[in-house]
Amino acid sequence: GTTADALVRNADTAMDRAKHEGRNTYRLFRTEMNAHDSRQLALESALRDTVESGEGLAVHYQPLVNRDSGEVEGAEALLRWHHPEFGDVSPGVFIPMAERSGLIIPLGRRVMEKVAEQLGEWRLAGLSPPRVAVNLSAGQFWQGGLVEQVRELFQQHDLPPGQIGFELTESVLLDRQ
Repeated sequence: GTTADALVRNADTAMDRAKHEGRNTYRLFRTEMNAHDSRQLALESALRDTVESGEGLAVHYQPLVNRDSGEVEGAEALLRWHHPEFGDVSPGVFIPMAERSGLIIPLGRRVMEKVAEQLGEWRLAGLSPPRVAVNLSAGQFWQGGLVEQVRELFQQHDLPPGQIGFELTESVLLDRQ
């Protein structure tokens, strides 16, 4: 940097990168860091807009097949995000970003709504959809009102008990210890 402000801003960028990468480390500032950080900020802003509007979010269903019989016993709901500017954004990128930014709870609510709506549509069409598993983050699991939210979705879309299951990661338990 050529000014004190630029030097401090660049040092902060390097320090933030070191903090993000773990303890007991340091990073020297490189100009690429600003480009990466700008992209991350733009991506996070786009994710906020997407969570609010629901546009660009799609749920894909991965069948869970019984190895012995070959029959579909269920499905897992997988969230995908396509953004007009960024294209397909990997869940490995946007899920951790949603967790860091506090967007994981409204994003998770969107997923549950989309799954319940789809299951309700299938049932209205005379189909018998299998049980669908939805992943819950620690933030979603520990939030107040989750049971009421799920109960309301089941009633709104006329779903039988057990139509949607929830999968929890080990981090859900570790976050409370």
